Amino acid sequence: MYYRNLMAEMARNHITKKEIMELLEISNNTYYSKMTGRTEFKLSEVEKILALLYRKSNKIYSVEYLFDVSISNGIKKSKYIGEIAHQKSPDTSQELSESTSPTESVMNLKEKFNE
Repeated sequence: MYYRNLMAEMARNHITKKEIMELLEISNNTYYSKMTGRTEFKLSEVEKILALLYRKSNKIYSVEYLFDVSISNGIKKSKYIGEIAHQKSPDTSQELSESTSPTESVMNLKEKFNE
């Protein structure tokens, strides 16, 4: 499998491929295409996976950790996931984009579940 950290966290939290397929509303072939890196996950799919992992483990996982890709020579490379979410610029309060980062989305979900 391509996303080793994602697969490890799925196993630790007893999440089956069937759960992921139902959550993302995808077929078995699409599941394998995404998990092997042939097709990319959409940002909305990543957010759903992060929310599921949070519900199961009560832990917040970073996109970088779950979707890092190990290349055969041992160099790690992050694979971009569909859309890129921008955060606020560190030197100004000016927002670079109106999209919300996956980490911010998970934090919002955490607040919603704790209410």
